[in-house]
Amino acid sequence: MANSKKRCKHCKEYVFVGDGKQLPCGFFCSISHAVEFGAAKAKKQNERQRRAKTKADKERIKSLAEVCSEAQKDVNAMIRAADIAAGYLCIASGAEVSDCGHFYHAGSKYRTSWLRFHHANLHGQGAKSNRYSGGGDAINYMQGLRERYGEVYVAELEDFKRVQDQGGWPKPTREEVRALAKWARAMSRIYRGMI
Repeated sequence: MANSKKRCKHCKEYVFVGDGKQLPCGFFCSISHAVEFGAAKAKKQNERQRRAKTKADKERIKSLAEVCSEAQKDVNAMIRAADIAAGYLCIASGAEVSDCGHFYHAGSKYRTSWLRFHHANLHGQGAKSNRYSGGGDAINYMQGLRERYGEVYVAELEDFKRVQDQGGWPKPTREEVRALAKWARAMSRIYRGMI
């Protein structure tokens, strides 16, 4: 861009500007420009810090149940992607995988437990068998587990649940659940790359 004549942003005098950069016209305008620029930069920095602090405060006061619910979305996405990458169909009906379902549901009893996230308790399912059967596909789900993985797998899942019910596994902490969610997001990207 050739040199052109523009007005100074500060004193409104005409100045020559080259290479697309508009500079203040003189010493005093340069100082006022630097002060305004510094104030604007400080304001933006303060706003960023305030937003980051607000976000951190919101994360800090979340209950374990809220953190688990958010992490469940990431874990479900990982399980769906893994089952699709492996070529599996719905564990209960043989339909195309669109959901991730629990064999032992994460209801109020398991809302904040490790059973909710246990890989042996989560499998890809079709929407109909996961959402609309009202738990009626539990028999087909169990049959699918036996056919796909065998009796030992089912026995280990039942043992894990039994130990969980007896209080053998402590509740996860918020930090553990957040770390699990972060790991699940990373694994989801890897599995989606395999599809």
